[in-house]
Amino acid sequence: MKYTTFMRIRGTVIGAACALLGFGMWSGCRERMREVPVPITSTVSPTADRLEAPAYPNGPTGDKPTKTGKPTKTGSVSGTADFTDVHREILKMQKQPLSKGEDKGDSLRWVVSDAGIKAEFRSDKNKGSKTWNRVKIDYNNNKQYEEKWDFKPDGGVKRQVSPSDDGNYTEEYKLQSEKWVRK
Repeated sequence: MKYTTFMRIRGTVIGAACALLGFGMWSGCRERMREVPVPITSTVSPTADRLEAPAYPNGPTGDKPTKTGKPTKTGSVSGTADFTDVHREILKMQKQPLSKGEDKGDSLRWVVSDAGIKAEFRSDKNKGSKTWNRVKIDYNNNKQYEEKWDFKPDGGVKRQVSPSDDGNYTEEYKLQSEKWVRK
């Protein structure tokens, strides 16, 4: 075999190996980015190993999860509900770019899970949405969403709550200066 032929074959093999290595790194990093959880809350108790779940469903009934995950009654029904750190984080994540989502036909979907809380953001492409325009939140990871939020183009936020965690959204709120006001 001639030396020039050997050098061409060697160059081709080295180039193919570099291309294969580069593609493997790119696809591995891309897959890893899908697995990286985005924290839903920004506050961590110094004594806890994990983030604490928010009040469940944090509607006017004031239900809070126990260690077993079942809610206990601690409040009473009123015309307002607390605006929690989880709610603040959801509003921050709503401003994230649509490039984080996956194309699901008529809409883009972005699912974020952390500390047993799952938030599923949607952007309705078929309605011309250029932002995340709705989100469903599952506080206890039972595949039943306790809350549905709609983000209005004028900046308003409508929140529907299923106090029984059964998919029946019987309570509705509007966000007014970091306070949920019952409709």
